[in-house]
This record gives sequence, C-alpha cells and structure tokens, in this order.
Amino acid sequence: MKILKNWESDTAIDIQKDFHAHTPSLKVDFLYSFSVYVNGQLITEGWNKRFAQEILLYLIFHHSISREQLCEALWPDIPLSNAKKNLRVYLSHLKKLLNAEKEEPVLLVNRQLISLNADVSSDGLDLLTDLQWITEQSDPTLKFKEAEQRLHQLVPHYLTTIYDDWFLDIRVKIEIILLDLLIWMKEWLCENGKVSKAVFLLIKFIDLVEEKEFIYDEIVDCYIKLDNNEKSEYWLDQKMRYLVE
Repeated sequence: MKILKNWESDTAIDIQKDFHAHTPSLKVDFLYSFSVYVNGQLITEGWNKRFAQEILLYLIFHHSISREQLCEALWPDIPLSNAKKNLRVYLSHLKKLLNAEKEEPVLLVNRQLISLNADVSSDGLDLLTDLQWITEQSDPTLKFKEAEQRLHQLVPHYLTTIYDDWFLDIRVKIEIILLDLLIWMKEWLCENGKVSKAVFLLIKFIDLVEEKEFIYDEIVDCYIKLDNNEKSEYWLDQKMRYLVE
C-alpha cells in the first residue's frame, strides 16, 4: 500500500508537470505599445484587423466570457444579433493568429464561452497587481519605498493602446490608485519633516495622472508649509491655467 501511494503521488506530480509543460504561454504587453508572444514567438501581423487586438485585450482581463457579454462590452451600440454574427468572423481571425501551428490551442471557442487556454503574463497586469499590493502594505516605510520604485518605472502616456470605454475605465482606476498613492506619499513625507522632498516628488510625477488639479493643490500646500509664497502663487497660477485649457 505504501508503494502504491508513493506511485500515485509521483504520478499526480508528473501529470501536473506535464500539464504545465503543454499549456501555452501567452505574453501580451500593452502598457505603452501592443505586442503578443505565444510560446516566446512574436506575432506581428493581423492585429489591426477584425477587432483582434480589442478582443484579446478584453480576454486578458476576463479570461473566460460569453459571446453576449463580449458583444455588449465591445459593441454596445450594435444590435446583439448583428454583433454575434460579426463576432464569428472576428473569432475565426483571432484563432488563426493565436492557434496557428500550436500543439495546444491558446484560444478556445464553443457555443457558450470564449476563453484563453494559456499561462498569461502582461506588463499592464503587472502594473495593476503591483499597485494593488503596494496600497495594501501596512508598513509605511516599505509602502513608500515600493511606491517610489514603481513610480520611477512608469512614464506618461501609458495604457493608450485602445480607446474602448471598458479599457479607459481601467486606466481611470489605475490613475485613481496612483493619485491616492502620491497624496499619501506627500503626507507621509510632510509628517516626517521632509516637505521639500514631498514637493519634488509631486512635481516629478505630476504627468502620470490626467486629473492634475489635485496634485497642484498638494504642491501649493507644500510651498505654504515651506513659507514660500512666491512658489505657492506660481503653482496656484499653474493650476488655474490647467483648468482653463
């Protein structure tokens, strides 16, 4: 019995290893530019046709979804019956891109669900995961260190790959997290007597958010704390210019 149990255990481990060995890897980067790798191979052609890019990005965030849900998310203004007819053509095209000459299909399509059969990685998902993890940290020193490091890795004009409403909603959520983090970092630095560093940080990262009004307010507050009326008036003027534009 002991030998049998050991054999069963080893077999289960081998099956699990074999499953992961045959599961395709899918890397989809979209933080600054769009690129797709299947099993390490870059797929360059076909993404600007038949909504291939939009459908894949939606699946990256949802992994498995019904045809109806996908149609309602991507083409809300088109009658559902028409959208579903078009979707058959779009999915056929996407399957050719992702599944061509692959031992295991990356895109699975049946009557009920559309899903990804892959180990998925992405620079956009990494950003969202990192920010969520940072905001949950209870140690302020660790939280500040990790936040500053992640902000330095980020440059303006991220997540502009597509302009669908659902994708823009994700960008807005990320900007809200970034804004909250920046304000928290500023307050933490001020509490520790580092007001000059706080204002430097705000100015450095102001272009990471679209809604700059709140950052301008925090910069003005820093210069008021520093008794620098000239600078506080300057940044208040910058805020008013921003609001007029």
